Amino acid sequence: QARPETPQRADEQDHGKKTKMRNTAGRRDGLLHMREALEDPSLDPEATKQARQILSASTNLVNVNLGSHSSVEDDSYRGVVAEFCPLNFSAQKEKPPELPMFKDVVRNSHCGENSKHTIRVDLKEAVE
Repeated sequence: QARPETPQRADEQDHGKKTKMRNTAGRRDGLLHMREALEDPSLDPEATKQARQILSASTNLVNVNLGSHSSVEDDSYRGVVAEFCPLNFSAQKEKPPELPMFKDVVRNSHCGENSKHTIRVDLKEAVE
């Protein structure tokens, strides 16, 4: 009788390489949930690290998007997604003509929609 397949554990091999299952306690819907990540750092250490990077300003706000369920009213908003990424300004300082605009620095820092360096968070949660 064949045994049903079970998901691999973090210490099992995957295509000949060690894999590490990512705990996503501090993330949902592609967003970092800062409050959760900071309340219990042991649940998702990577999420906690990213939340601390945002709070310490070691990442930069590079983009703001209105999600499909966003709402902006007179004195309140929800569903506004902020994208943070650590920027490398040293290349711009060395060769300003090659990276004259902020968007050039963002691109040169490997920040973008699908970048592993980009941290997406609900803006309201980031500023609370």
